[in-house]
Amino acid sequence: MTASTIDVSSLRATYEAAGQGHVFKFWDQLSTEEQAAFAAQLESIDVERVNRIYRNAVAAEAPVTPLVEDVQGETPETLSAPHLLGLDRSRSPSPRPVETVTPLPESACASVLDNAEDEARWRDIGLKAIADGTVAVLLMAGGQGTRLGSSHPKGMYNISLPSNRTLFQYQAARIKSLEALAAAKAGKNPQDVAIRWYVMTSGPTRPETEAYFAKNSFFGLNPANVVFFEQGEYLQSGEQWTACSERRAASTEQRAASGVPHFCLRVETSARTN
Repeated sequence: MTASTIDVSSLRATYEAAGQGHVFKFWDQLSTEEQAAFAAQLESIDVERVNRIYRNAVAAEAPVTPLVEDVQGETPETLSAPHLLGLDRSRSPSPRPVETVTPLPESACASVLDNAEDEARWRDIGLKAIADGTVAVLLMAGGQGTRLGSSHPKGMYNISLPSNRTLFQYQAARIKSLEALAAAKAGKNPQDVAIRWYVMTSGPTRPETEAYFAKNSFFGLNPANVVFFEQGEYLQSGEQWTACSERRAASTEQRAASGVPHFCLRVETSARTN
């Protein structure tokens, strides 16, 4: 597919009408192939639905407000993002506070404290599930460790454990230990028991994360059982979207071989609720 097979002008108009025209800021800097991939990604997203989901989520927590009359004679370029997103009006009243809070019924609660029998039973159920190959681990590892004072993915951060393991190493060691325990319990060869590990990254963190795993021989795990994937598109606040767009454009060449360039959808900071 090439960009010429997609009506880019219409696509751009759709995003501009939705207050998200900024995603085309670096369009002219992309190669023909990158434009085609980017256009296909944009076309696959219902941007109006994205706005509607965000609008409904915000409105559900907002107090009831009078409906704001539509602005006459304005264009998408001159309207504010909050108006385009419908954040200057509320669709529904805030839920009434719960007057009384009661504990869950005893039948809905369980504990292993002072309950050796149930603890052993649940442990056996879990180990059997692992030995049967029906257990996987999902690790949300898309963030960078900027608040920790690191420019690397958070999983590479050394949290000063006695073992000096990073978070990735720590998680891998736990998975490997569980595989061995499950294999021993089931009487199987450890090589025949595996926990599939799904590691969610983001565009900026994926290359370094994959390289870190490869450099460390996947911490003793079978590479075939470690699956990397990127989180989808996400919303950025008003002051962040420009930096996000610039970062995406700067990494376009690096990302060209691994997938479609990502983009950011803008939500004005003033529209966010606490």
